[in-house]
Amino acid sequence: MKNNLPSKLIDTQGLLWAGIGIVDSQHRNNSDMVRVAVDVLTASEALWCRCTKRTGIPEIGEQVLVLRLCDGTGIVVDTLNCLSTVTHEQTQIEASNGASAQRSGTPGNQTLTLSSPQGEVVAEYHVDDGIISINATNQNLNISAPCNSMHLRCGGVFTLDAAGVEMRGRGGIRFIAGSNANQYADATCTVLPNSINMSAHSVAAHTSSLAIDADRAQFDARRGKIAIDDLEMNGSVSRIRFNRVSTRIGSLLHTVERSARLNVQRLLIFTKETASIRARRIDARAREDAKIDGQQIHLG
Repeated sequence: MKNNLPSKLIDTQGLLWAGIGIVDSQHRNNSDMVRVAVDVLTASEALWCRCTKRTGIPEIGEQVLVLRLCDGTGIVVDTLNCLSTVTHEQTQIEASNGASAQRSGTPGNQTLTLSSPQGEVVAEYHVDDGIISINATNQNLNISAPCNSMHLRCGGVFTLDAAGVEMRGRGGIRFIAGSNANQYADATCTVLPNSINMSAHSVAAHTSSLAIDADRAQFDARRGKIAIDDLEMNGSVSRIRFNRVSTRIGSLLHTVERSARLNVQRLLIFTKETASIRARRIDARAREDAKIDGQQIHLG
């Protein structure tokens, strides 16, 4: 948009002048101050200018008429009520191998871009919204801090999507899930070179198949419950020790191929209906007394 105002008016000493410029930013601490870029002679100068009640606070990109004072500041004299139609400003620095860094965009919408020698965008920094994008399409991405710690923080969700993930910690790897307000309420998983430790209020595993192969396994629990539709146990030696065992079975079948031995201090067997013992040979011995009691006793 063209206007009939002169682009610049300069006095004989070059200290006091008036010109047309574009507002490129607002002062962070003083809302009445704006920075205006004005072309003076062959150079471009940016002035911090004070706004008046008559002009109000102009928007970024708006053309204004400013008066430069001798102290290096300015005053916004009038607004031209139109946004700048200046083309995007570009500044580029190129390395010897072809890699380049470029600043593009207009005030209020600027981007810093880092490109590879092949012209691929490696990183972009959007100045106004603070978004950083790192791209490594055909190159490896290495982030290194060999002497110090490294922290990755985000306020939202951290998403990792890759064909494969490999993590290596010389002293171990620890995963913590929780607000860290109460360390005992957090769920932790610590992977050490020779062990894995898990701590959580509850652990649930849902899978169609589960296999555990270990030279030695130990399970400790105050209370436990196992519900299995079909159970098969194979082993060479089994040792079970309990203070008290209560078993309720609908139907029980024990098959012993060689021999069975039961050593107890006292044995009581109660049956509601019939108890039947069938064998080729039965040898019953008592050191003191043997008692058989019944309404009818059949021998022979």
